[in-house]
Amino acid sequence: MKWVIILGTILVVVVAAIIRRKMLEGRPPSAPPVWGSREPMQFEDFYAQFYSDSGLSEAVVFKLLEFVSLSSGVAYKLIRPEDSVDAFPKGSLKKNVLEFAEIMVKATRTAQVPNQRFYFDPNIGTVDDFIRKLGPLAMRVEEHHRQLHHTW
Repeated sequence: MKWVIILGTILVVVVAAIIRRKMLEGRPPSAPPVWGSREPMQFEDFYAQFYSDSGLSEAVVFKLLEFVSLSSGVAYKLIRPEDSVDAFPKGSLKKNVLEFAEIMVKATRTAQVPNQRFYFDPNIGTVDDFIRKLGPLAMRVEEHHRQLHHTW
């Protein structure tokens, strides 16, 4: 009787594996990543086209763009403002972005930066959202850091 149960269990597992494999083979291939077909854009062009009128410094925009690049594994020259943070490879960019945002908000409070009651909207869906929402915080922290380490 024991052997019948064991053989039955093995048969069920094998059949389930075969069905799963057939289902996976039947799926259409996923779309190729947009970054593979995109032309690289120099940072100077990226900034001039998308952020020159934003009030954010080139350094801050580059640092935020570089954060997205390093967190996602996509070269910064291939990233565009309209890219969804959910679409990047590695799958954890959204989590990294939100953790970074939390750190920036805390740094702003710790630095006792003027206007620390700045409201931060955590709804970040695109690279543009990330840069435009965190840019002002990053600039405040950077300015405070510069003032702290300024030697007279």
